[in-house]
Amino acid sequence: MAHEQIFFALAVLAGLAVYVWLGRRIAARGGKVASDKLGTPDLLMGWALVNWFGLLMTASARRPRPHAVHTRDVIHSALMETLLVAVICGFLRYRGIRLREFFGLRRTPPGKTLGLAILFLFAAYPLIDLASLPFGKGRPQEIVQFFLETLLQPDRRPVIITLTMGVLIAPVAEELIFRGYIYPIVKRYLGIVAGVAVNSALFAAIHMDKQALLPLFTLAVCFSLVYEATGSLLVSATMHSLFNLNTFLALAAMARAHLL
Repeated sequence: MAHEQIFFALAVLAGLAVYVWLGRRIAARGGKVASDKLGTPDLLMGWALVNWFGLLMTASARRPRPHAVHTRDVIHSALMETLLVAVICGFLRYRGIRLREFFGLRRTPPGKTLGLAILFLFAAYPLIDLASLPFGKGRPQEIVQFFLETLLQPDRRPVIITLTMGVLIAPVAEELIFRGYIYPIVKRYLGIVAGVAVNSALFAAIHMDKQALLPLFTLAVCFSLVYEATGSLLVSATMHSLFNLNTFLALAAMARAHLL
């Protein structure tokens, strides 16, 4: 037990060192996330998005708990996120902002993107685990419970739909919405520190899970620092996708072990 605690402490220190280094690099060299092209229209759009998220959270809080999740809920969520991304991208293009340059999609080649994503995600895990310690094990999220239940069913379609949503659609959509758009707006008017804090807090709150609030906030801070340091939304989106994939694989392994 003592050896495990020592290893965990060293892992936390190593992860903290990586992200402190990123923060110092950003402070010394400046961030790479573009925000100078944003203005009052984006401030109004950002305010509208935050209010819409607030309405969604209020509606979700009023539902009876626990709330059963169905395949149609997963599909509906994917469609809503895709529509929101389309609105944001269309709004930016209408105002003459080139999406590839704005989101830094050309900054890193695929191989480097994957390598950086793996490296920074590996460094983030101990920090996320540390943030999870005060809360212990609680009731699993509704989508997690749904995924575990679908693994026990002979029909594989809900599993495929959930994986597609959780590993491909949701990470890309959430990174574009929170890191790609909301973060630069806050950065434009309040600076990097406030931008990271606001977008991370909103990202954590929108998931509507009190026990996961601090771990999700920590995860979002890591995503934000990586995006600011690299200037490439592809890196943070790949990190997000890998994080979700690892979570689903761990759940699948846990379900299989329970059955054996």
